[in-house]
Amino acid sequence: MGGVVGCGFKTPAPTDALPKVSFSTGESLTDESVGSAEIRLVLSFPTGDPVTVQYEVTDGTAKAETDLTSKSSGEVTFEPFKQTAKLQIGIADDNMEENEEALQLTLKSADGAELGDLSKHTLHISATKLPRVRFAVAASSDGEQTGPQNFAILLDKVATQDVIVKYTWTGTSELADHGIVDGVLTIPTNQSSQSLRALINNDNIDEDDETIDLELVGQAGAIVEPGLGEHVHTIVDDDLPPIMSFAPAASTVSEGAGTATLTVSLALPSEKLVTVNYAVAPGGTASAADYTLAAGTLTFPPGTTTQTISVTLADDTLDEDDETLQVALSGASNATLSGTAAVHTLTIADNDNPPTLEFQQAASNASEGTATHTVNVKLSAASGRTVQFSLARSGTSSAADLTLPATTFTIAPGATTLAINLTVLDDTEDDDNETAILTLTGPVNATIGPQGTHTVTIIDNDGPTVRFDPATPDQSANEEDNGTRTFIYRVILSAPATTQISVPITRGGSASSFDYDIASGDIPVVFQPGQTTKDIRVIVGGDRTQEPNDTVTLTIGTPTNATKAADNQTRTHTIVNDD
Repeated sequence: MGGVVGCGFKTPAPTDALPKVSFSTGESLTDESVGSAEIRLVLSFPTGDPVTVQYEVTDGTAKAETDLTSKSSGEVTFEPFKQTAKLQIGIADDNMEENEEALQLTLKSADGAELGDLSKHTLHISATKLPRVRFAVAASSDGEQTGPQNFAILLDKVATQDVIVKYTWTGTSELADHGIVDGVLTIPTNQSSQSLRALINNDNIDEDDETIDLELVGQAGAIVEPGLGEHVHTIVDDDLPPIMSFAPAASTVSEGAGTATLTVSLALPSEKLVTVNYAVAPGGTASAADYTLAAGTLTFPPGTTTQTISVTLADDTLDEDDETLQVALSGASNATLSGTAAVHTLTIADNDNPPTLEFQQAASNASEGTATHTVNVKLSAASGRTVQFSLARSGTSSAADLTLPATTFTIAPGATTLAINLTVLDDTEDDDNETAILTLTGPVNATIGPQGTHTVTIIDNDGPTVRFDPATPDQSANEEDNGTRTFIYRVILSAPATTQISVPITRGGSASSFDYDIASGDIPVVFQPGQTTKDIRVIVGGDRTQEPNDTVTLTIGTPTNATKAADNQTRTHTIVNDD
């Protein structure tokens, strides 16, 4: 592949085919006085390599030996990227009265090209000197916006008959640029000039300046003035480079799509080769682990208006926020970048479900003597987002037994566990074991898993407390006249004894040993392991003695292996005298 940029040549389309070489026309006219006749050869398209064509001249009514001053065979070379070349034939002027004669020129072979359909040319040699026809000037130039152009064709003297001239064209322009097709032009009798009109098309396509290369070929009534039968008109382009942008300037694609395609567009086609660089730009939130895109260059061949950039996406399993990738265009050649539209914002939409959140264990125990108790929560998978949640509590405990951090809990991106530290308070009260049921609530960027609650059992660390049973309060009863009566005062423990507990009981009151007695073995009160109740039996004896009412008081002393409760530590029995 080869080409030239900015030198007035169209870059040939890539092809493996060779150009075809032909005569520009099948016949032409000259006379003996011309000295040298020029016959135009053309290629079907230019090539970067030289093309050499071999030809030979065969006799017709004219004889090469007597009517030519040049050899009857030779070769013509096309320079690289040139589409035309001229075959020079030397004509002999013999000063003899004779009729019009003709020679046959034939293209025999070519190096770097193939022979085209028009490989033969008849050269007519007039018996008399004919008028000369030529272009008024050899070259011209004007902007395409100026419209039609008239190219003046002149005779060196007024014709005494109609002059017919064939014209052909080549050049870097196209038919649509000027409207000229190969044809013939007539200069009427008694005129010395005529114009060839080109309808210049003022398009809006940015392109290199282009040329119309016109060649005159004499047909009747005149011959082409040697060296003056060619006119090259340059059409100067007046169009600005096309605007280049992303179309659209933003898009969204799921990370599971595999690839994202970004389209870069030209507002108008261009006849020039357009290039632009692209690369990842700062400002996006996506990381290099989320996509693959190496910097590169887009090339727009002439006439192409769109090209694409392919971004490879990484489909991970991480729940995360949607992320953005900025891709910027720069260094455009033969195009103008369109401001903010020269940057494309690609949003990579996450396609992963949020992880589940739950406690690592369903339950745990904490002694009330333990200042801190740790409960762990876990995520089913790491998250790219910040996970938040709160705790609700229920159960038999209160804030006086266990306190929670007064906060919303946070698990940072990438982490999968969080330790929650609870404060377990210590008291001196013998309590039943209590529970704090913790429940995960208000999850953000996560869902609650099956183990969404955790029960903390607070193990009491105090011995049982001892008291009189509130169900057996103080009592009062008549002493009666004779016999005995037994009254029960029950002592209880707050929890079963794990070791033997001995509770001393102090007796008091106004009653004497003649008025009552305590059943044998009831004082001191002794609880064996596992027991929670013991009875003190007060035995009251009857008599007929006139006396005041008497009282018996029972008071719990300091127990061993237990503590006294804060209430129900004394009982009073009143013996009512009924004599």
